[in-house]
Amino acid sequence: MRRAALTIALAATSSAAAADYNAVVEAAQSFLGSQAATNMMTGSLQDLETELSLQPVAQTGLNAANLIILEDSIVDQANQLAKGHQTVENRIVLSDPGHNETVEQLGQNIANYVVASTIGSVSQYFGPGASQEIVNAASLESRSSAVSQGGTNYANVAIAQLSIGTALQEIPDGGTQTVRNDLSLGATARIDAVSQDGTNMGNILIAETIKDVTRSFYGDQVVENHLTVESTGHLPDSITQNGLNVANYVSAISIENMTQTSEGRQVVTNEVVLSGAGPLDVASLDSYGVNYNVGHTNVVNLVEIRAPKDSDAPSVISFSQNSTMSQKQTLGRGAALIGNTATIQR
Repeated sequence: MRRAALTIALAATSSAAAADYNAVVEAAQSFLGSQAATNMMTGSLQDLETELSLQPVAQTGLNAANLIILEDSIVDQANQLAKGHQTVENRIVLSDPGHNETVEQLGQNIANYVVASTIGSVSQYFGPGASQEIVNAASLESRSSAVSQGGTNYANVAIAQLSIGTALQEIPDGGTQTVRNDLSLGATARIDAVSQDGTNMGNILIAETIKDVTRSFYGDQVVENHLTVESTGHLPDSITQNGLNVANYVSAISIENMTQTSEGRQVVTNEVVLSGAGPLDVASLDSYGVNYNVGHTNVVNLVEIRAPKDSDAPSVISFSQNSTMSQKQTLGRGAALIGNTATIQR
């Protein structure tokens, strides 16, 4: 479930904007506006700086709103409301057959995020009407060893080293998280490897002890990975497409009195399209010798009960889950639908 990866990624992204204080904190935060990170590159490699040839081409964008990062402190109360819009847009159009080493487009949005040693009470609302959107679009005629596109959205995340006393997390109808990766390879493009990845995470709780939790997810999580080629002769040697949606995930040693409901929508689309002919299925890609790796995973209401540090320590497990989520993915290989699931390590 990438729990460790999630924690590390968030901390690494946000640590530069925060400090640790040995204090008890109460905070109220609201985000009602908009954040936009936009990177645009168009033209030919010959028109750009000569140093660009044989060098990586990279575009990155990050938006963050309502962050509390106090790893060594107690957050007694945190109230976070996000009703705004976060957008990352990376676009590249290279119109000649020049050569650059790699092309990379990355985006990340974070809204409502708390890290502390102990959290007494936390309330996080993403919406109504809040949105996180990442668009990575590239149209290439160039030659590259690798092209990678990736995006990650986080909404309503609370992480405590020890305990979370009371937690309320809501993503209502109209709250959306979207990642779109779109790559078009022209007639002169030659790419060895393509990687497209999208992740949406909504309502995440991680602590040793968690009590009195109510969570609901009625929003939309969408990942779309599209690769279009002019002919089968322009297919990359290696193609990787992954989409992951997670709504209502909790990891703890002890959970007492938790209720979580999910009635939203999760969609993952992974598609390789032959221009003028339509999508290529997995068997076709295999027949053309493409090393095709695909993953489409939708997860809702997942509870991970970790083993206590002391094997004799008592732990309480008490929760209820309900889901009527719409979950959809394309292509048959690497698909996983997970709902109302608990894993227990003892």
